[in-house]
Amino acid sequence: MTTPRVIWINGAFGVGKTTVARLIAARDPDVLFFDPEEVGFFLWKVIPPHLRAPHDFQDDAIWRDLVAVVAERLLKHHRRSLVCPMTLINPEYFDEIIGALRTAGIRVDHYMLVASRDTLMKRLRDRGTEPDGFEWCMQRNDAHAAASTSPKFREHIDTEGETPERVAEEILAANS
Repeated sequence: MTTPRVIWINGAFGVGKTTVARLIAARDPDVLFFDPEEVGFFLWKVIPPHLRAPHDFQDDAIWRDLVAVVAERLLKHHRRSLVCPMTLINPEYFDEIIGALRTAGIRVDHYMLVASRDTLMKRLRDRGTEPDGFEWCMQRNDAHAAASTSPKFREHIDTEGETPERVAEEILAANS
């Protein structure tokens, strides 16, 4: 990759975002792995429960602000592209984060990984997702399926029957 950019890998829980992102970062020394979820975990350690968004740190505006700021600073200081695996289906949140990066002159290549509901359920079960977490993920996955038809999320990569390596190669080829 020549010009540092953000490769945002979106998709439902269990679709393979993190696996694919880690493969991309491992295969290209000019790409840093940045998981925006870690920003949420940090905030939930700092912010008392009664001040947090009740169910999802994405609902905290500070999370959305910080994700954009941290991504921008990582790009500026390390001059390497970022690969970010993060489910992001709320169009307003998408605009806040991706829009902020693009307004700052940063190229963001967004990919929506997709798979059937049955495949997602199997993958979540296979990775040992606890029952409460499984239900939480599947509720969001159902909302994700509806949102993924929005033009904002138009660049789909079907992971059904594909290996994470092949998906990573497709994304790397598109960004070379």
